[in-house]
Order: sequence, then C-alpha cells, then structure tokens
Amino acid sequence: MKVKKAIHGGDLWKYYPVLDFSSNTNPLGPSKKAIKSLKENLWRISHYPDDSCGELKNLLSKHAGVDENNIILGNGSTEIIKSFIEAFVQAGDQVVLLSPTYSEYEYQILLRGGKITFVTPGKEVYYNVKDVIARLESNPKALILCDPNNPTGQKLKKRDLRRILEFAFEKEILVLLDEAYIDFSFETGFDEILKFNNLLVSRSLTKFYTLPGLRLGYGISNFNMIKFLEELRIPWNVNSLAQIAGIESLTDDDFAKSSMRFLIKERKYLLNNIKKVGLRTVKSDTNFFLINLEGKISSVDLKNKLLDKNILIRDCSSFRVLGLDYIRVAVKLREDNLILINELHNIMGELDE
Repeated sequence: MKVKKAIHGGDLWKYYPVLDFSSNTNPLGPSKKAIKSLKENLWRISHYPDDSCGELKNLLSKHAGVDENNIILGNGSTEIIKSFIEAFVQAGDQVVLLSPTYSEYEYQILLRGGKITFVTPGKEVYYNVKDVIARLESNPKALILCDPNNPTGQKLKKRDLRRILEFAFEKEILVLLDEAYIDFSFETGFDEILKFNNLLVSRSLTKFYTLPGLRLGYGISNFNMIKFLEELRIPWNVNSLAQIAGIESLTDDDFAKSSMRFLIKERKYLLNNIKKVGLRTVKSDTNFFLINLEGKISSVDLKNKLLDKNILIRDCSSFRVLGLDYIRVAVKLREDNLILINELHNIMGELDE
C-alpha cells in the first residue's frame, strides 16, 4: 500500500517572500547570544560534530532535572518521533492517536504497516479523557499524545494526563508524549517521566528558540529506552551549529523571559482582534490559534485571498476531522499581526455585503 506523505506547515519557500503566520515559531527570532556564537563558530562546519552532544546533553539534563543517560538528541523532535515509531511499531501493531494532530505520526506508523485507532474530539475540538482510556482498553501497542496539541493548541489538564499515563502503564502500553510546544505554555512540561518505564517524552528547541533551519530536539526516558534508541540513531545526527545554538539559547535566561512577556501580551492582542473580526478560536495554551470559519468561507479560499496580500496562513484541511472549516495562525510581531487583522476584516466584511 502506498502511504501518502504527511503535509506540514505552509510551504514558506514556495511563496516567499510573505508574512508567515503558518509557522509556529517565536516571532522574536533566535537569541542574540546564539546568533553571535554561531558567527564565531562557523569554522566548525569543516569538522565533524560531537556525536555525543556532550555539552548540550549535560545542559539539558540540568534543565530537565534528569541524568544525561536519560536524554537523546535529535535532528529536530521529529527525528525522536520517527525513531520511537521505527523502534517499537511493527506491521499489524495498533497505535492510538488523538485526531486532529501532527500528521507525521500517522505517516510514520503507516510506513511500518501499523494500524491506527483515532480518538475523535467532541464539541469545540475538545477531547474527553474517558474516550482516550476507552481506546486503550483493547491493549494497543502504543499511544501517541501531542500536548499541547498541534493544531488545536489545547493542553490536557495535568490530572487528566496523569490518569491516561497511569492507565497505559498498568496495561503496558508504550506512550510517546510530544511536548514540542510546551515552552509556549502557561504550564510546565510533565515532570514525572522516569516514574513510567513505558514513556518517552519528546521536546523541541526549534519552536521557542526559533531554530527551525538548524533542527534540534531531544527525548527523555528511562535508561533502557534511551540506550535502545541510541543504538538505532545514525551518527552525527545533530550538526555542530545546532549544538552551539542550543547551548547558547538555553543559557540565555533574558531571552526566555522577554519572549514570554512579549508572547503573553501579543497573544492577547491577536486573540481579541480575531474575535472583533467575527471569528471564533479554539481555546489555546500556545503561541497559535485554531480558527473556526463556521462555513463563512473555506480554508482554501481564505488562504488564497490572503496570499494575494502576501500573507501565508495554515489551511487546516489536511488535518483529519477539520475539513475546510479551520485555519491556524501563529502570534507574530505587532505590526504583522495588525496587517493580518486588517486583511481578515476586509475579507470577512466583503462576505457580509
């Protein structure tokens, strides 16, 4: 069976130059400290990188409060996700996914002949924890959770997440918890990882620290799972500049604090103005919003109208469940957010005439 490749993002380079609201990265750009260090370390590209990522792994262990042996580095968190599925999902294995969600999970599972059981949301694209647990009753091989979720931006309550993880642990179901957007959340990431020997948590340094062109992510799990994944990892998977950028970004406390102050303020501004345009958003715990068009215009048509104004949004029709009724936009700089709001106002106003 031919597996259809997953669709990601908004194809920035296909439309460049545009104002890109399709990519969920920090609009402030990378840490200035990281940029300075990258310029000073360009000479490293003529040498192989540190395959162990020793300095970065040491820093991440302190950052996450775990031992270095509980961490694996990846060429973006997507490599960690791919490694988990390659390592543990075989032909015929059942995997539970919450839908809509990051489409790479489905693609990688189907590539390996796995089968998928979807947990579909209820009203306003919210998930019922009872529905998730009900799907686990049949003892699937694995459960993959994106929390906060992409594309909805929703985060499970900690008590609900713990309830799901405890049930999966009792049933000996493997769990991948994808926390790629946790740094944008008002809550911290799950901090009881090592209590569950069936759990791998993947996190990204690409999104919050704006390093998508360098690719950098990591996974946290028990010693045995990390050791097994390390045996499958290709050598030199994280390049020298990505390691440098990660180290400098994680040690730039001012950047993290100023980013959160900015994002909290701008997130509120964008949300309030989207409502003034007459559009509804799904409650988000991240730096992006899933917008319900409620049949006023299709996501494809709205994307094309905005492209005419050099604005790129994420048409969410490629996500399961959402169809042509939803778009996703990320928080950007004030001047860019204002341009988007004005164009949305004009387009929606024309529809009402």
